[in-house]
Amino acid sequence: MKAKEIVRIMQSYPSVEEQGKSFKVGFFLCTGGTASILFDRVLYHIRRHTLVMLYPNAQIHVVQHSEDWEGRLEMDCVESYYPTLEVIDVRDRIVVRSCPCVDVPEVTADYLHRLCDLIDEEAPLGRGECMPLTSQAVLDKLGSYRRRYLRSAMLTDIVGIFLSERPKGTHTPSRHEGVVNDFLLLLLKNAHAERSVQFYAGRLHLSPYYMSTVVKEATGKTAMEWITMFTINLSKHYLADTDKSIKEIADTLHFPDQSTFGRYFKRHMGCSPGEYRGR
Repeated sequence: MKAKEIVRIMQSYPSVEEQGKSFKVGFFLCTGGTASILFDRVLYHIRRHTLVMLYPNAQIHVVQHSEDWEGRLEMDCVESYYPTLEVIDVRDRIVVRSCPCVDVPEVTADYLHRLCDLIDEEAPLGRGECMPLTSQAVLDKLGSYRRRYLRSAMLTDIVGIFLSERPKGTHTPSRHEGVVNDFLLLLLKNAHAERSVQFYAGRLHLSPYYMSTVVKEATGKTAMEWITMFTINLSKHYLADTDKSIKEIADTLHFPDQSTFGRYFKRHMGCSPGEYRGR
């Protein structure tokens, strides 16, 4: 991908373009040239074999780049990485978020290229003479599952790369960063059941107003907006990736009943859970 297209995508990343669209997760691997980017208000210098992790709510601005800047940019909806995200320790996620750019060896860069090629490549599906005719819809669904699980494997490898290649020395988080990290850790563990700012503030021994203000200043979203995003993403995961009934999903997410869950989902997604599942 050439510089012009990279800049266009990065400058628009990762906002939800329309109601119902999902946040994006992915990475950028520089293959040539140089650039300087502001990533969540921190300036990073990008060169060949710099790997950049792209996570939801990151604010990215390309300050300058050489004419020959190019690289591989891979992104997908965050739901595509479930359930992998659930098994990656939250502390490791925070490490990656605190240091989203690392320089990797050539052998690692080559490995990521091969993995991306494998994801993009169509599986060589044959059909024996005695096999019943398989509908294109079934093959398309299998192909979708194949790409999803390969992307999950890729995410696991990339987290490992960041943990092994990150610069030596630890960053001591500020008081505000500590509050945000603790809040997100609690949210990851309790999003299935708790949707009140008061619950999380109480667990952190903070006032709801103070905690939400700190989270807003650090991330651009209030605590309630984060809670809602996690709840909706979990809902979409269960609707798209499981056979749970809508009532079972409502129970799993600790809604009082199916109707309450339906109204909540429609308010934030613009469609009912059943309509979303039928897409």
